[in-house]
Amino acid sequence: MTYAGCVSVTNNDKSRTRLGGCAERPGGFMVTYKPNIVRFQLITYDVWGNPKDGYEVNDLYPKGVVEIPESVLEIKDADSFNSFEHRLMTFMRRKGIFYKIPTKCMIIEGEPAYTLYFTRRRDHYPICELRRET
Repeated sequence: MTYAGCVSVTNNDKSRTRLGGCAERPGGFMVTYKPNIVRFQLITYDVWGNPKDGYEVNDLYPKGVVEIPESVLEIKDADSFNSFEHRLMTFMRRKGIFYKIPTKCMIIEGEPAYTLYFTRRRDHYPICELRRET
């Protein structure tokens, strides 16, 4: 027997086992889906320079892997493009990567399919980058 995309298996003792990520709800069952996750390597910088003369990245430091749902990175139209920075920064704050940094203080450049670069809007100080893992 199948409920809303769930697979039910009959055991030897005639009991039923549901498979496929089903969650019980009143009136039946519903399927729960795991979102597609994209893995990025978080890389921080050793930066030389000052606001007057500009900044230069001296060295790169890999800090670990960040898993971001595809829905956060999705850009379908002009409206979703405008909200991309907000969605990404909100996600990063919730994960504890950027603690209390407002979206308006950060510039995000690059392409989500490859690398995203984060710089401070005030003086273009390079903060970090997210490199997509293949």
